[in-house]
Amino acid sequence: MADVATGRAERTAEDRSRSFHILDILRGLAAISVITLHYPQAFAPFVAIGAYLAVDLFFVMSGFVLARAYDVRLKDGMGGGAFITARLIRLYPSSNRGGVKEISSGAFPTC
Repeated sequence: MADVATGRAERTAEDRSRSFHILDILRGLAAISVITLHYPQAFAPFVAIGAYLAVDLFFVMSGFVLARAYDVRLKDGMGGGAFITARLIRLYPSSNRGGVKEISSGAFPTC
């Protein structure tokens, strides 16, 4: 009962609500839909007619998730430069792996 009086219960519930399991599932489904749109030969029977709309859905939901993840830090004084740096550090390893994979697979032929 003392935890409720001090605000700890609300804080714990707030921290738990920062994780959006249903949104993560929907984002995953949207990403899979986009993949099936890009590779129709591999997923021919599963391509949905309006799959291109999944791109917009994915970006809107991702923006919401990012806003929730960073709102406390931004309110506490995290500047734009620190935000960009944090995002680049987070995305750098996967973008490098993707670039190396594309180059090694011959995606950029030397005509």
